[in-house]
Amino acid sequence: ELLDVAGTARAATGIIEGHLYAGDSLQHWGDGGTGLFFPANDRIVLQTTSTERLRIDSSGIVTINNTGQQGWAGNQLNVGDTGDGSSGINILTSAAGNAYILFSDVVDNSATEYANQIRFSHSDNFLSTNIGGTEIMRISGSGKVGIGTTAPLNDLDIFSTGNAALRVRGNGSARHNQYGEPSRLVIMEIAQ
Repeated sequence: ELLDVAGTARAATGIIEGHLYAGDSLQHWGDGGTGLFFPANDRIVLQTTSTERLRIDSSGIVTINNTGQQGWAGNQLNVGDTGDGSSGINILTSAAGNAYILFSDVVDNSATEYANQIRFSHSDNFLSTNIGGTEIMRISGSGKVGIGTTAPLNDLDIFSTGNAALRVRGNGSARHNQYGEPSRLVIMEIAQ
């Protein structure tokens, strides 16, 4: 059976089984500026108030609130536009939750999948970086930075099970510290 309508067809409710074929758009009834559009082959656009909000192109690249700039060829998600004064991504969790950005080469729900990550803990108020499943660096809510420790006690706290080292390098005599000496680490206590 086939229903062929030239013009407008409306239904209050219904179920469509199989495929639904559309021309260049599916739009909200009575709001022509909101809908799902197909501006070219292999491209999908979501639009509200007659403005493009999200696009998926033929390469699978997703752009949100963007006029089409992709940038680096490896980008699969682009947020914002070069004309925007500000753009961002908000990762929402509960007040006791953790927000993550994962860097992985597997999708198998194993420890390998989340071994490399940036994490923000809302309950403990810190930002950490894990590499290979080990926390490498933590910034506490008070601004203390810990490298090799999850509990930094000083502004910069470096811990190693072997000999901890801090290396400061300059590229020669072109760079001098405040005493006219070649670049180096100067540790001073300033009386308050």
